[in-house]
Amino acid sequence: MVFSQIQLIIHMSKFGSPRVKFCPSIVPLPSNFADQVLELEIQVETQESIEAFKSLMELYSKAIEYYNSIGDAKYKYYQERMISFIQKQDSILQAHASKTASTTTSPEKVPTSRHSVSTTSKLLFHEPPFEVAPEVHRPTELAQRRAADKVMKQHEQESHVSIKHAQQNIKSQNDNLEQRVISRKRGLTRYRSISPETPSCCESTFSFCSPEASRLDIPERESCEGESDKSGGFAKPNISVIFDKGLEEIMEKYITEKIKESGRISKMYKEQIEEIKSIGGSSEIINQIVKEMERNRENELKDLENSLEFKRKQEIDSLRKKMGLSS
Repeated sequence: MVFSQIQLIIHMSKFGSPRVKFCPSIVPLPSNFADQVLELEIQVETQESIEAFKSLMELYSKAIEYYNSIGDAKYKYYQERMISFIQKQDSILQAHASKTASTTTSPEKVPTSRHSVSTTSKLLFHEPPFEVAPEVHRPTELAQRRAADKVMKQHEQESHVSIKHAQQNIKSQNDNLEQRVISRKRGLTRYRSISPETPSCCESTFSFCSPEASRLDIPERESCEGESDKSGGFAKPNISVIFDKGLEEIMEKYITEKIKESGRISKMYKEQIEEIKSIGGSSEIINQIVKEMERNRENELKDLENSLEFKRKQEIDSLRKKMGLSS
């Protein structure tokens, strides 16, 4: 019906008013024609009803036929109104056709409307800034992480080297002490083999002296030495063994304390440096603070070493005086 009406409009627009009246009798318009047209136009505009649109087109066709048959120019007005409403309602017809097709086709084959295409294009147009913008900062963050990892690895390597040097020094000191003790024992053995018949309460230091004396209890050792002087004079070899034992204990004590304290200091500075780096990253100011803290750590380790060395020498001198040995 709508198609036939459109053909009629095109025919009339090309050839003007027909000169021959096709209708044998003129059909007048209904008395409420204007009210019907107004009501249908409102329904089409507000409700977008297809049925109202078809009824309106029928009224327009009747008006065009009637006014054209009586030679009234009003038929042109209704032609223009008809064309205008057909153009406006073209979107309604397309939407109706797409809904009808969606009931018989799968979701993958449903044609996309122009509105959805435009919306999708807008979304696609606005997506890149949100995805690309963070990429701008990634190279900087990656560089900071690499710099921080590099500093941490360097610090770990330095700590490992320091610990290795300390272990080597301790090992060399232990080896020297062991060699000295072995040489002292050999000398004592040779001395005893020369005079095996002379007894003494301190000939076997750990046989006649109490267990406390074997742990460097100097007064009991001196009592043994007094008796050894009376019995035959074996005090000097026994005092030498006692002194070596005491010296070994002093060295072991301060080496252990040095390892413990240096490890505590290194761990403390390492935790502080890691905390500062986690807060400030690897900026120039943070790097300067880290370098200053590393210098303070080395100075504190040197002060610790000097302090322990001084105390160690004092205890050795005190042991010499108790044993009656010259320094």
